[in-house]
Amino acid sequence: MAGNNSTPPIALETLAQDLTAPVRRGVASHPACPSGALEMLAQDRDWAVRLGVAGNLSTPPDVLGRLLQDPALAKVVADNPSLPAELERCGS
Repeated sequence: MAGNNSTPPIALETLAQDLTAPVRRGVASHPACPSGALEMLAQDRDWAVRLGVAGNLSTPPDVLGRLLQDPALAKVVADNPSLPAELERCGS
């Protein structure tokens, strides 16, 4: 369900709290994931979940800025077309 493009945002918010990491990974990279869920998933203990958030075009700029500080995620964040130009300079 998390990987289904027609999954409604309200369901994604619920799935973002799932105990199963693969479900949260699917939500983190879903293009329709609500910003509140992405904010929460950006703090997930699972690195692959955070990686999904880092590459998601819907991730809010402030969340991308925080993820840019993580060396393990910086390359993915820098490659995200949604990263504002002013944050690109900060990350390099």
